[in-house]
Amino acid sequence: MEDLSKRLASKNYQPQAEDRHAWLKVVEALVSSGEHHDRLQNAYDCLVDSSGDARDAALLERATELASEVVALSAPARACLVLYSCANAWSHLHGIEHQDKQATIVNHPALLNELYFLRASIQHEGFAVITAQQRAKIHCNLGNALSARGRFIEAFAEWRKALREQPILGMALGNLGIGLTRYGGALYDLENRYWFFIHARRHLASAIEGGIGRDGATTTDAIEAFK
Repeated sequence: MEDLSKRLASKNYQPQAEDRHAWLKVVEALVSSGEHHDRLQNAYDCLVDSSGDARDAALLERATELASEVVALSAPARACLVLYSCANAWSHLHGIEHQDKQATIVNHPALLNELYFLRASIQHEGFAVITAQQRAKIHCNLGNALSARGRFIEAFAEWRKALREQPILGMALGNLGIGLTRYGGALYDLENRYWFFIHARRHLASAIEGGIGRDGATTTDAIEAFK
C-alpha cells in the first residue's frame, strides 16, 4: 500500500487502469473530509482516466455521481475542469455501450449527458480563467459530441472555436476535416461538394503534418484516421 501511495503521488504519474479503485477511495475520502480542495480535481481526473482506460462502467458511473459534490468543493477553475472530466466519463460510458461499432444512437442518455456537462463546463465562471489549451480541448470535445448526433453545423462552430484558442490543435483540425467531408458528401450540388472537400483536405493535411505530441492531445490512432 505504501508503494501504491508513493506512485500515486509521483510527479510524473500517469493514471493507470489498475489504480482506479485506489483513486475512488482518494476522491471519496477527500469529499467526505471536505479538506485538501486543491487535490480534489486532480484526484477526480485520475479516477475518470483510470476507469476509462479499464472500461469500468461501474466506476465511471460512480464518478458521475460524485461530480456535483466535487464541483461544490472546488475553486472556479478547478470546478470547470471537473465538469469537463465528468463529460469525459459519460463519453467513456457511451463508448463502452457501443464497442461493437454499431451506429450511434443520437439520443443515447450517455451522449446527452456528455453534451450537458461540456456545455456546463463552457458556461461555468471558471472557464474564463483556465488555459487556452484547456478551453480548446473542451470546445473540440463538444464539437465531437455534436457531430456524433449529426449536428454538423454546430460542431463546425465548436471546432473553429477550439482552433481560435489553439490553432495547432490536431484533433480539432482533423475532426473539422472529417466533418466537412461527411457534410460535403451529402450535398447534391457537385460544385459545392468540391469546395467542401478542398477545405476538408486542407484541415486533414494540417492535422497530419502536426504529428504526435505537438499540441499535447493528438494521438497516433487519430493521425491514422485522418490519413
